[in-house]
Amino acid sequence: MELGELDLGSNGIAGWVDPQGFRDLQKLEMLDLSNNPIKRVDPWISNITSLQNLDLSSSMIKEFPSVFTD
Repeated sequence: MELGELDLGSNGIAGWVDPQGFRDLQKLEMLDLSNNPIKRVDPWISNITSLQNLDLSSSMIKEFPSVFTD
C-alpha cells in the first residue's frame, strides 16, 4: 500500500498498538496516534523504516521500548 500519512489521533484507541495492522504500510512516513489512551507500542513498528514522524503525544505511555531510544 502506498499510504504516506495516517492520522488516527483522538480515535479512542486503547491498550496497545498492534503492529500487524501496519505491516503492509512500508511507505508510511507519518503516523499520528496522539490523544489516545494507548499504554504501549510494540517495538515491531520500528520495522517501518520509512516512518519519520510517530506522534504519541497525550497518550498513556510511560516507557518506550529500547528500540525507540537507542
